[in-house]
Amino acid sequence: MGIQLNGSSGADIISSSDGTITIDGTSTVSNPIVTDTITISDKISHSGDSNTHIRFAGDDTVTVETAGSERIRITSGGHLGIGDNNPDTRLTVKAATGTDVVGKFTSTDDKAWIQFRDNSTTDTGVMIGAEGDALMLRAGSNERLRITSGGSVNIGTGERTQTARKLNVYGGAIRATQTSNGNTMEVFAHTTTNQSFGLLCSAGTSSADQNAMFRNASGTTILKIRGDGNIGIGTDIPGSQLHLYSATPGIRLTDTDTSGPIHTNIDGASGYLTLDVGSVHRDVIISSVNQSNEIARFEGDGNVLIGGNIKTNNISGHNIVHNGAFNIAQRGVGLTTTTAGFQTVDRWRLSYGGNSAPIWQKHIALTSGAPYDAGFRYSYQIHSIGHSGNNQAYCYVVQSIEARDIANSGWDYTSSSSYINLSFWVKATVAQNYLVYLHTNDSTIKEYCFLVNLAADTWTKVTKAIPGNSGIVMNNDNGVGLQIWFAAYLGDHYTSGSTVETWQTHAGYTSRPDMGSTWWTQSNALFEITGVQLELGSTDTPFEHRPYSEEIALCQRFFVAWPPRSGGTPAWPIYTGGNQASAYIWIPYTMRTIPTPTDKGTGTSTTTGYAYNNNGQGVSSRYANNVSPTLSCGGENGHYSLKMNFGAYGSGGHEADVASWNGTGPGIFLSAEI
Repeated sequence: MGIQLNGSSGADIISSSDGTITIDGTSTVSNPIVTDTITISDKISHSGDSNTHIRFAGDDTVTVETAGSERIRITSGGHLGIGDNNPDTRLTVKAATGTDVVGKFTSTDDKAWIQFRDNSTTDTGVMIGAEGDALMLRAGSNERLRITSGGSVNIGTGERTQTARKLNVYGGAIRATQTSNGNTMEVFAHTTTNQSFGLLCSAGTSSADQNAMFRNASGTTILKIRGDGNIGIGTDIPGSQLHLYSATPGIRLTDTDTSGPIHTNIDGASGYLTLDVGSVHRDVIISSVNQSNEIARFEGDGNVLIGGNIKTNNISGHNIVHNGAFNIAQRGVGLTTTTAGFQTVDRWRLSYGGNSAPIWQKHIALTSGAPYDAGFRYSYQIHSIGHSGNNQAYCYVVQSIEARDIANSGWDYTSSSSYINLSFWVKATVAQNYLVYLHTNDSTIKEYCFLVNLAADTWTKVTKAIPGNSGIVMNNDNGVGLQIWFAAYLGDHYTSGSTVETWQTHAGYTSRPDMGSTWWTQSNALFEITGVQLELGSTDTPFEHRPYSEEIALCQRFFVAWPPRSGGTPAWPIYTGGNQASAYIWIPYTMRTIPTPTDKGTGTSTTTGYAYNNNGQGVSSRYANNVSPTLSCGGENGHYSLKMNFGAYGSGGHEADVASWNGTGPGIFLSAEI
């Protein structure tokens, strides 16, 4: 029997010897067993459902219909179409209008994968899948790309779950090859259309916005372009439109055309800087007015041609301070003294008060350290033994500068846009704030104060640009114009508040800020300075190391030890008019004012000297002062004489002709200090 149909009672059996069964009407058969072929001419329908069918739409074609519409089709070519009645691939899925999701694959595990293979695929891991809300691509048995739920695209062998960047490539290089006109890469921070750039990164317009940044392997910024247009090479904070920052910054321009010069123009409102590096001259030319007016030329042979006056603080004489390197010590009192005033080194005066123990001022020979490496061989040191606390105590060293030296320095001291620059080396054994200030003397007294915070026992280079002020008055004379004070200690009786780095009118000490007090009470505290320079301009230049002969000549305007001890050699001519005897010599130095003479041994104007007649006989005893004449000076306009007065004539022959000075060396102290 070809087909056996068993009814529910087992009685409804339809059979045919040739294998063909024809059923007319409706028949219900349970558990049919078909051992051969059933042939259906059109469709199989669902019982009781008139619009759900399995249909044979044509030769070699099967369709599935629900709700009266075709849903699935299998063509004669083996193409399966879902929602598509003409599939042209092995699987075609077509969603109805208004339906975005056309398919769904669900796994009950922690990942869902769809696998792809061709006839040469050897790996089972060429797949696309999902993990949570992330999309994954897998090849070569490993995940190669992931798009996170937040939109981060991660490509490569690592960092596939990072979310800090929207595109992340790990473990390989990126290459973009442009095959037509247009942009190779664009990075936009906005959605403006019709942009065309090779590489574009748009950000804000302030200095805080970073348009582009390039770093080396260690994370150091190599190049940065900020939102305000400033470009920094080697710096994160470019301070101008192009800022190069390194130990050896430089720009190199190479001209391959040697037949003529290369003109590199830096354009300003009214001029150019032109660099001529041609094959002949190789000159540097500074010109103005569209290169028509040459201002300066630095020729290849080293010659410098200037079209106007030279005004610079980089030539000899730019340091207004005298003996800033502390090389000159004419008084010869030794390296150390406990006496205040002008003692150890020229032009520097120590002042102190309120102390309960000795204070020493010392001329120190340097043998090492940062100032030594900068060419300094001496320093000035204050050595304090240590004192009881006293808010009215003080200790400072000061240099007073002639008013005419400031008035004629080129500093427009009444203008806040005109500067002088003070620089110096300083060291102290006590870490604290120390006070430095400038003090004017003519008319209304002005003071400019600043604090220097020092670490203990460490040389520190300090520079300070100081502007002018409309209240400053500077007479063009030989009086005190400007003083530079270095305070190791000023009790708060002389200070008030914290105002610094501005000119203030001196009134009851309120113009000076409070400073540290530990140095004053510390045992064996030291305060040391060298390399003091005051110059025109807002920037410090290398210290002007003047020759010894030049520096001592500057100091001898204020002090000189002269003449050297004659030791009995009669070198002074004597004038005996007016019934007295006085020996005179001219002072061979142009001093600031009539100097005050002092014998080092007596500390007064009384000295030791001898008068002789023209026969070489000593006649000092014939005069009132005998061998203890008194010293005085006279003259005018910088030309002065030194007088040794033996006093009124007594008896024994009024015939003194020459005299010798026999006082204490190194010479008579002639002081015109301020």
